This record gives sequence, structure tokens and C-alpha cells, in this order.
Amino acid sequence: MNTNKTRTPNLFIKHIPNYITCEPPAPVDFNTTDELLKIVRVYKVYEKFSHFVKSDNMIMAIYDDGYEWTVAGTVKNPDSVNLPLWEGVKYRGEK
Repeated sequence: MNTNKTRTPNLFIKHIPNYITCEPPAPVDFNTTDELLKIVRVYKVYEKFSHFVKSDNMIMAIYDDGYEWTVAGTVKNPDSVNLPLWEGVKYRGEK
């Protein structure tokens, strides 16, 4: 009996803001969190990059210790992505 199960790849869709008019991005297949991080690695080049998180089905790049963030895109099955959960918006205190 063959017990190998074919795993369906997860899908990542890059976030394009609504004010930009272009063709919707094609979904990209990935099987592991490491593969996903290779897809979104472009966000790591920005100054003050900290880490990636997930919020529901969104993958987010976090900058400046959590005070800045951007949505990289969405995934079809967020439960299969091993990233920390987003802690929410942070505000700087007034000096």
C-alpha cells in the first residue's frame, strides 16, 4: 500500500495596491515556509527590515522594530506557513 500523499502546493499572490493599474500578479506555488521566504526576499533589501509575519492570510514585512510594515501578499493556506503572528500596529510615544 502506498502511503505517500501528494501535497497540494500553497499559493502566494503578491499584493498590488488598488491605486496601481496593472495586470493582477500570477499566483506562485510554494511548499514550505523557506520557499515562501525566497519569493518575498525582495522586501529584505529595504532599510530597517526586521522580519516577516502573518496576519490571517496576509504575509507582511516588518521594519523599524514593528513601527513600519507593508503587506507583501496573501497565501491560500496560512496555517501551513510557519511565521510569527503580527502583533498589531505600534505607535511611537511623544517626546
